[in-house]
Amino acid sequence: MSFIKNVKKLLFTVLRPKFQPLLYIVHILKFIKFLPWILYTTFYLGEFMELYDFAYCGDFNEKIKRLKDMIINENWGKPKNGKDFPVLHNYIAHYFKKIYQDNQIAYAENENGEKIACFNTGLLTSTYNDIYAYFIENKNPNSSQEWFLVEFLTGNSIKLSKIAELPRIATFFNSIDDLFFDTKLELRLNAEHILRDNYERFPDELKRYNNIMLVNLLEGAIKIAKKKIERNYKTAVPQFFDNKIQFLIPLCLLDTQKPDIAIAISKDTARLV
Repeated sequence: MSFIKNVKKLLFTVLRPKFQPLLYIVHILKFIKFLPWILYTTFYLGEFMELYDFAYCGDFNEKIKRLKDMIINENWGKPKNGKDFPVLHNYIAHYFKKIYQDNQIAYAENENGEKIACFNTGLLTSTYNDIYAYFIENKNPNSSQEWFLVEFLTGNSIKLSKIAELPRIATFFNSIDDLFFDTKLELRLNAEHILRDNYERFPDELKRYNNIMLVNLLEGAIKIAKKKIERNYKTAVPQFFDNKIQFLIPLCLLDTQKPDIAIAISKDTARLV
């Protein structure tokens, strides 16, 4: 198995469970035409407006199933806990937080004078039409939410015709350069944090070594990782976490072609931390 395939396997099987309640692995930026690869990103937004507090969603699973039939075919996960497509389910729920934070929800009144709202899901149909979540004012006396999620629609739907300007997708970066790991910057390793808070993630074969030996292993693995990134930028995987871009850097500690752990690196002015 190639190094890049091993990186993807690590991200899906090791990082994903550790990042709860993060959005698992989503494809938020994959439709940007000038990106030559699918950008995998995870994001955590803290305590923001939840979709389920904003709107009563009814049979959300059924609506997600209909959404799945509208969008470009992707692997949205196997049925789990009553969710037919759990990754897509979680994508919409978590993506809404960033949309709400960015004030990218449009409001209007339809031809009957009823309040309506919508947001751009960031998803596309097979013919590359934007897909929007469509809400009406909630009239259910048994729920406290102001809005009711009706369905998902394309931008040319007559139901959205009263929206003067359809909202944009969420913004996760200011410049395309933010998505590329700059190997020229100084990288400062917080070894104490890694060993103190993430010791359980190390391979069992290495846990018999003392901290000094582990730090030496980490520093050596990072030097090798930087050389790999210089030759293949896809090795450093961008993610959106805590309202900023970070990079997940896979480190090979036992086998140079098989990542064992990944470290998260943030840009702090002129250095990487």
